[in-house]
Amino acid sequence: MNIALFGGRFDPPHDGHLAVAEEVLNSPDIDEIWFIPDNQHHWSPTVASANDRLAMLRLIETSRIKVSDIAIKKGGKTYTIDIVSQLQKQTRHTYTWICGADLIKDFHL
Repeated sequence: MNIALFGGRFDPPHDGHLAVAEEVLNSPDIDEIWFIPDNQHHWSPTVASANDRLAMLRLIETSRIKVSDIAIKKGGKTYTIDIVSQLQKQTRHTYTWICGADLIKDFHL
């Protein structure tokens, strides 16, 4: 299965996040999209707790939109490479990472 991973703060999840998910799901190469809310954001404080953001995301779950609490369970600040590595050890899916435009300027870091 080809899974698109959409990580972020999602504080709160909004129509822009849903629009990205819908566009990604239009790709014939993607079977599902998994929202992965950060436990703790790296450079900006969150307003809602991790559990509240997780609960808000669960409201938008469908047969092709899933929510993973992997970063919240890991605790502290998490890094994309660690999350993807953990998922690859746990499953046999193919992953594509999706991120917001706000990360592009620092992506090389």
